Amino acid sequence: TAVETLQYIRRQLMKAKPSGYWNYDKKSKQWSPKDEPRCGDSLHLLLDSLFALKNIEVTREDGSRSGNCDFGFSASLASYERVSALFELKKAHSNDLEHGLSEQLPKYLEERGSTAGIYGVLWFKGKHFEKPKKDKDETLDACIERLHKIRPENVFDVVGFDVAFKKSASTRSGSD
Repeated sequence: TAVETLQYIRRQLMKAKPSGYWNYDKKSKQWSPKDEPRCGDSLHLLLDSLFALKNIEVTREDGSRSGNCDFGFSASLASYERVSALFELKKAHSNDLEHGLSEQLPKYLEERGSTAGIYGVLWFKGKHFEKPKKDKDETLDACIERLHKIRPENVFDVVGFDVAFKKSASTRSGSD
């Protein structure tokens, strides 16, 4: 249910301008990605409202011994069993992208005694931003596929969120 809701949010983000994930400097007329905590704040609004409909509690900056995981999810099953999952969010251009998946999230899961993790990737590469540059032709889908190959067993999905500004579909190639 949590992964399905995250996939739904991913599709909804494609329908709106991603301004909530960007800073705009009026002086230089330049866009730059917000830092991860501010991006998490923007995503939290969607998570909290949609997960509430499914009786899933969302906790922001869920603490553990070695740091704060971006989100914690918890719910009660029909059997009255309480289940929880952790959701860690990283920018695709972060130097710690792979480390966050292979080391950071599993450490949070271990410390919290949670058996399920979800890893979220924010993709900014587009009209106003050119990173990640490791592979200049890499797409969000290719990035997610690459991360799935190194995904630890207790991280059951990697979800990408495309928050890039795109070139207008009505703009002809060669003009802007």
